[in-house]
Amino acid sequence: MSWIVFTDLDGSLLDEADYSFEAARPALAALRERGIPLVLITSKTHAEVALLAGEIGTSVPYVVENGGAIYIPPGNPEIEGGGALADGTRRIALGRPQSELRAFLVAARERWPLRGFGDMDAAEVAALCDFSVEAAVLAKEREFSEPFRIDDPAGLEGLAAAARAEGLDVTRGGRFHHLIAAGQSKAVALRVLVEAYARSRDALRSIAVGDSPNDRAMLEAADVAVVIPRPDGTHLELGSGAHDVIVAPHPGAAGWNAALIRLLESA
Repeated sequence: MSWIVFTDLDGSLLDEADYSFEAARPALAALRERGIPLVLITSKTHAEVALLAGEIGTSVPYVVENGGAIYIPPGNPEIEGGGALADGTRRIALGRPQSELRAFLVAARERWPLRGFGDMDAAEVAALCDFSVEAAVLAKEREFSEPFRIDDPAGLEGLAAAARAEGLDVTRGGRFHHLIAAGQSKAVALRVLVEAYARSRDALRSIAVGDSPNDRAMLEAADVAVVIPRPDGTHLELGSGAHDVIVAPHPGAAGWNAALIRLLESA
C-alpha cells in the first residue's frame, strides 16, 4: 500500500501563534524516510509556499489559494500537464484570475462593508496576520483568490448569494473569508493529484490534515481525515462523507506530529 499526505498549513502543520513547524519535525522526517509525498494544500500564495516548501524539505507538488492552482516543481514526472514557468515549475490553474475576483469585491463594497487584501497595504496585512511585513508582501501576491474581512457578518449571506450569481464562492478560513471561483476547492485539487499519483503507485490511500471549515471538503474526500483541534479544545466536525477520522491530541504542529506518527506506526 502507498500513502500520500495532504496538509493544511496555518493551525495544522504550522502553529497558529508563531507559524512554526518545529514540533512536527519527527513526523516530517518519517515521511521523507518512507518516500511518502507530503502535499502542502493551503490558502497561502505560490510565493509563500515555495519558500516554506524549501524550509520543510519537500519538493513534490503543492496547492495554493484554496485549490486555485497546483504548482509542480521540476522532478515530478508523475504529474502531467501544466504551463511551464521561468524556473521550470509547472502550474495547473484551477481557479479564476484574481483580477476578476477583485472587480467583484470592489463592486460589492457599495452594498457591504468589506475590505480585501487588495485594499490593504503590507503593514496592515502583517498586523492582522501577526507576521512580518516581508511575509505580508508575499501573502499579497494573489493569483486566484481574495481574502477579505466584512464588518457586518449579517451581510455575509447576501454577499455569498451575489457571488454565486457571478460564478464565485465565499469560503471561511482561520482568519479571513476568501472569495474564489465556484467549484474551486482543496478537495478538487486533492482528487487531481490522487488520480495522477495512482497511475504509478499501488493501492494508493490519501491522508488529509486540516482544522478549518475550508478544509472540510478536502478532509471528507480523503481516505483518512486528521482533524487538528483548536487551541480551546474544540474541533471541526465532519459529515457523513468522511471515512476514517482521527482527531489529533493537540492543536497545531504537536498534534500534527502525534497523529501522523500514529498513522505511520499502524500502517
